Amino acid sequence: MLGILVFPKLNQIPNEECHGGIQNVQRKKIRQQAYNKIKRTGDPNDYLQYKKQCAVVKRVTKNAKRTYWRDYCSTITNDYSIPKIWRTIKRMNNTNQSFTVPVIKNQAGEHLTDNENKADALAEHFAAVSSDGNYNETFLEHREKFESDNRKVLSPTQNTQDVYNEKFTLEELVA
Repeated sequence: MLGILVFPKLNQIPNEECHGGIQNVQRKKIRQQAYNKIKRTGDPNDYLQYKKQCAVVKRVTKNAKRTYWRDYCSTITNDYSIPKIWRTIKRMNNTNQSFTVPVIKNQAGEHLTDNENKADALAEHFAAVSSDGNYNETFLEHREKFESDNRKVLSPTQNTQDVYNEKFTLEELVA
């Protein structure tokens, strides 16, 4: 039996032949019908028909992308802005550079949506995870002995103990 087939997303190219044309909509419909037939029957001949329909849709899409790119490149002049060109290229490649941290649920069960609150919650969590309370006594004794034996190597310019366990400053988080 065949596994589930997932169709990749097509790029957002404004081309009648590729996305909005009646012929391409019909091609996609025929492809989907062939896929549904495979799921029902599992016949190898139906699978070959489906693969042929996929190839047709792929070829039309590829040709439309190529035509769009050639037309776009022919419109570029010396006064065309570089950022606008890169935005178009990224749009054609479906690359999205923006990233947002999803909603975070803190220990109290509150849903945090503000970026500052999210950062504070993550900092508190990482501080709690890396605190001494998570280590057993054997490890803490070993670490204390190692730090006392190698104090000059570990912090030659500072005499403060456990500098790496201090809370992050705003400058460290921004950098």
